[in-house]
Amino acid sequence: MTEHPAFPRKLFYRIQEASAIVGVEAYVLRYWETRFPQLKPERFGNDQRRYRQADIELLLYIRDLLYDEKYTIEGAIERLQRDKEAEQVAEPIPLQRPPVLDDDETDGHQLHSRIPLAMQMELLEEQEELEETRRDSAPRNEELLALLRTIRVELEDLRRHLSR
Repeated sequence: MTEHPAFPRKLFYRIQEASAIVGVEAYVLRYWETRFPQLKPERFGNDQRRYRQADIELLLYIRDLLYDEKYTIEGAIERLQRDKEAEQVAEPIPLQRPPVLDDDETDGHQLHSRIPLAMQMELLEEQEELEETRRDSAPRNEELLALLRTIRVELEDLRRHLSR
């Protein structure tokens, strides 16, 4: 599979950002949503799409299947279904994930140079709103993080037990 370029870690990506990361036009992403049932980005506000990190990784995987491995759309749908079934039976099939850079690892110019300034300003405003929401929900997030840490420890124990 293709080595993917690094992209900044964010909570949500708009369709234009997702398009730039994946390397296809926005209309292609919208079309893929109609063909791949696994691809369901959230909608907000005036029905704009919000792609999460997992959506971006799935889009990159779909692009690799279609463009690099030369699958047809039907073949890629079948492959994704087989991958999902295999994950349920055995260990997860690792997707080749692109390296993700935290904000402090980028110079801010090389990754964002393809995104227009007006969009960058919108993204900054949205990011500020999300951070404000995050601060407001911090106690609940702490409870969820504690629960997730417990689950992670249990899963690691189970993995060690199964690998014996």
